[in-house]
Amino acid sequence: MKARHSQQGFSVIELVLIVGFLGIVAVIGLRVASNHTKIASLSSAPASSSTKASTVSTAPDVAKASDLTTAQQILNANDPTTANSADSNQLDNDLAGLN
Repeated sequence: MKARHSQQGFSVIELVLIVGFLGIVAVIGLRVASNHTKIASLSSAPASSSTKASTVSTAPDVAKASDLTTAQQILNANDPTTANSADSNQLDNDLAGLN
């Protein structure tokens, strides 16, 4: 009988399986990276529009008030819960501009 030679290297089937597996991993990796890119671009959109809303004052300036009645009038004029406040109107305008 003839002696068998020891096998060296990989068979064609093994190479095809490895290349196929690497291809599947690459496709999954590209899809994940693409999804992260979409999510990042969507999450950065509100950040760029928030610069417009930053013109709405967060705290009314009551330091100019000479007495408590004037301070109360300033606070009432800037109360965002009322429909006629300056901040409420500014916020409504900014939100309408986003549509």
